[in-house]
Amino acid sequence: MAVNNYVLCLDVGGTTIKATEYLYSAAGEMVLEKFAFSDYGRDIEDDATEESAEKHRNMMADAVRKLITENAFKAKRVDLCLSGKSAYIKFVKLPSMVSDEKKLRQIIEFEAASAIPFDLDGVVWDSQIISKDAERGEIEAMFVVVKRDELEFITDVVEKLGKEIALIDVAPTAIYNAAKANGIGVDNCELLLNIGGSCSLLIFADKGRFFTRLIPIAGNAVTHQISKEFGIPYAEAEEMKRKHGFVALGGAYEEPDSEVATIISKIVRNVMTRLHGEINRSINVYRSQQGGRKPEKIYLSGGSSVMEYTLRFFEEKLRIPAEYFNPFQKIAIGQDVDKEMLAELAPAFPETTGLAVRNATNCPLEVALVPVSMRRCRDFREKSIYFYASTVCAFLIVLITFLCCMQLRVITEEKFQTIDRKYKNLKTAGDKVRAAESGFNSEKGAYDAACNILKERSVWPDRLTKIQELLPEGVWLSSFSYGVQANEPKKEEPRRRRRQQEEDLMFETPAEEKKEPSAPSEFDTIHFTCHCLRKNDAEDIRSKFLLNLEKSGLFELTKETAENMVQTVSSGAGPYNIVTFKISAKLKEKVKR
Repeated sequence: MAVNNYVLCLDVGGTTIKATEYLYSAAGEMVLEKFAFSDYGRDIEDDATEESAEKHRNMMADAVRKLITENAFKAKRVDLCLSGKSAYIKFVKLPSMVSDEKKLRQIIEFEAASAIPFDLDGVVWDSQIISKDAERGEIEAMFVVVKRDELEFITDVVEKLGKEIALIDVAPTAIYNAAKANGIGVDNCELLLNIGGSCSLLIFADKGRFFTRLIPIAGNAVTHQISKEFGIPYAEAEEMKRKHGFVALGGAYEEPDSEVATIISKIVRNVMTRLHGEINRSINVYRSQQGGRKPEKIYLSGGSSVMEYTLRFFEEKLRIPAEYFNPFQKIAIGQDVDKEMLAELAPAFPETTGLAVRNATNCPLEVALVPVSMRRCRDFREKSIYFYASTVCAFLIVLITFLCCMQLRVITEEKFQTIDRKYKNLKTAGDKVRAAESGFNSEKGAYDAACNILKERSVWPDRLTKIQELLPEGVWLSSFSYGVQANEPKKEEPRRRRRQQEEDLMFETPAEEKKEPSAPSEFDTIHFTCHCLRKNDAEDIRSKFLLNLEKSGLFELTKETAENMVQTVSSGAGPYNIVTFKISAKLKEKVKR
């Protein structure tokens, strides 16, 4: 329980609404700060019909609203107590052989399903173990049942006033907790009689045992008899009861001067006598069926118990000491509380006191009738701070992520601009490099062409040198020419050839009239004109020269080409002792001119 916290304890009875506000201090003290009382049932004569029941509920709701709003209670938390008439309480006995708490709970739920005379979906219920008798091997348990619609009706009224309901109890268990907090029934069996407006509650406090019975005889029964006796409306009969009501004494006693008071007192005595008969039957049932002890003292409480001589009547009838129950004996009273008025109304507030002590200490009966839906809402409200904190954290995460993305975008744009500038610079440099490379390639092409030309200058000298080396001994080369390999020319007679040569010399064509045949750009054949001495064998020399040409690797010498190489072989018919022959050899690769 949090310190310095206000709690409003609200008792919704059959005809009255009672409220007490407590402050739980840091020192653990429970202080009564304010109390209020409202009677709303004077116009209710019978609520058996649906119309009258609805009227009663509306009057109750109006009384709750009026009581809370007019007194301006500080507490936001509300502990609620319902009247004994709204609760169904049943006691059952279970075998004590079951020690497992979970299994025991399952047995209790099974017993409740069979013992509760209502549909479980339409009620709110709770159970509690009252006592364990090891000798008899029995466990006594209690079921407390409240109709869901009645419970939700009053809780909706309270919550719409801006309050939060934290605890819901019923009058019998609340009164018992208040009695235990004041030391009643600790060592002996003592009886509590709460006489309300619509019903009376009889509660046995027998050490650790608890037993209760609802008796439908209370203050409204007196009002109803007065209304019938005098033939007046219910509201007037209620006023008459409050003004003249007291319990007539038995035997010879001096009657009051007012005849009305005399009649009312006898009516009250008759009702109290009926109530006494029910109390005696309840004591017998408790002692015989529950194995309880005889009560040694009775405590009276409730709004209808304050009629004069009520205490004396039950003391004489039950033959045990009687006393009014003051639930505020061990509770600190605030400075602003009207103590005289509280002393007069103290017996009417045991229910709210029973609610209050549950917030300060462990009580013997802790019934919890908060519906599951309301409990979930309450848990959600208690955890709402974590929900809101999570929402704020999620919002901050989104905000931080957004800011980081914006900052990252700025950084990315700056880097992109830097990279773009570098790219443009590199592109410009690349264009320059490519232009320089193009110029270099152009110059290199010219250089390579020049190198090739220079290289080709040495090709023919090298080849001639190599061909010269291939000449056999005794053979010299007089001329060579190049061209495409031609067909073998027709053999002419030497005389005719010489004559043609002489004619060519005699009738020489002018230079400008000579037409040179167009030479091919490349060729693959070389024509050799060779000489050797006549004394040598020309055929052997030629064969040897062909063999040397084949070994050189420059010429393409197959069997066919070797046969066709020799184009003209002339014998030494001239004035000199020389043999002339020509050879046409095909190169392996064509050569540019």
